[in-house]
Amino acid sequence: MIAEGEELRLKVQDELNRILKSPAFHGSPRCKQFLQFVVERALDGQYDVLKERMIGIEVFGRDPAYQTDGDSVVRVRATEVRRRLIQYYSVAETLSACRIEIPSGSYIPHFLPPEVSTPPLPSASLSMAEKSGKITASPGVGIADVETGSRMARRVLAVGFLIVVVLMAFFVHRIVERSVSATEPAPETPFQAFWAPALRSSKPVLICIGSPVAYTYTKAFRTAYTRHLGLTPEQARNAIIEPGEIPLKGSDLVPVRDEFVGAGDANAASLLSALFGHLGKPTEFRISTETSYSELSDSPSVLIGAFSNRWTERTLTRMPYAFVERGSMSAVQEQTGSKRSWTLPQLGADGKTDEDFAIVSRVLDAETGQFLVTAAGISSFGSRAAGYFLTRPDQMNKELSKAPKGWKQKNLQFVLKTHIVDGAPTAPEVVAVTSW
Repeated sequence: MIAEGEELRLKVQDELNRILKSPAFHGSPRCKQFLQFVVERALDGQYDVLKERMIGIEVFGRDPAYQTDGDSVVRVRATEVRRRLIQYYSVAETLSACRIEIPSGSYIPHFLPPEVSTPPLPSASLSMAEKSGKITASPGVGIADVETGSRMARRVLAVGFLIVVVLMAFFVHRIVERSVSATEPAPETPFQAFWAPALRSSKPVLICIGSPVAYTYTKAFRTAYTRHLGLTPEQARNAIIEPGEIPLKGSDLVPVRDEFVGAGDANAASLLSALFGHLGKPTEFRISTETSYSELSDSPSVLIGAFSNRWTERTLTRMPYAFVERGSMSAVQEQTGSKRSWTLPQLGADGKTDEDFAIVSRVLDAETGQFLVTAAGISSFGSRAAGYFLTRPDQMNKELSKAPKGWKQKNLQFVLKTHIVDGAPTAPEVVAVTSW
């Protein structure tokens, strides 16, 4: 004898197999994987894994740290599965032993009895028992033969018909309600709207990183330096050269171009690459000095770095907020309106600072003819903070909700401020925003 729980499991499994083989799910392996996963986990009582993040990881191979706000793959697929289930049951030729549903707003499937079908009208005729006066069903006796009980019989039939009509209306309403909710797309978040032009493009996103000029010492100077201090070859390899200890000529310095990127710029690039990876969008990396105008004209782009990225400086020249240099001081300058300025007077020659300012720009149709975003700080810390801002749906949704009206169809710029604590920037705050 099969236990009640095991009997239900067998019914559900049989129904799942029929659904997966049905035309409604033909040609959609992802929908099949989604439905099979949630049904089998529910049968095993593993309701804790039937959450958006866990499904994204287990079914769609997302990274455990992925942002569900910026990656709607689970929500979109659940809506598609609900729609296909409605399609399956609307054309099912036989009544199933159970019905599988995934209620809107949840990923836990429900296993229900079959939908109530329309009961047939009574085929057995009615007669009045001569002595008891009760209505009974008597095979072979027509309704016309019933005289005393005919009025009551008609009343019973009318009530039964009314019940059938009400039940039919109720279940039709449920099917239509589920169909509408299943096909209704999830509303677009401000974060998704910000990146939508890049995601709609058929081209990969080009991430263009600034490359500052670095300087190293000639081999002759290094040799003289290690001899002067009496260092062994092993010590010399890890020694920090202090030029003041021996005379240094200009010819002792060798400029190194296109070999290095700032740590903050690299961090911003990695954050953006991870974001686009979660969104299923391919990316390509370029060093700014090796990036051509034609490449920027061919793909949506993100420019990282300010003074180390020639394309960022050129792009921001005609925009409301731009980077400027005043002697030895660098700043973010408002070029219209009140002409506000944000400077870093405490910025050292070694790039150390207690705070930084950054510009995040979103240009729908840049000079290149493509969608373009900038993420750049006065120092490398600001670029890192800008990368953080651009990849955090919670913060961007909050700030974009306060952006100028109609920003989705306009160009947009933010000025960000971040504090540096233990060598890392804090979450940035918006100090200015404009659109045009």
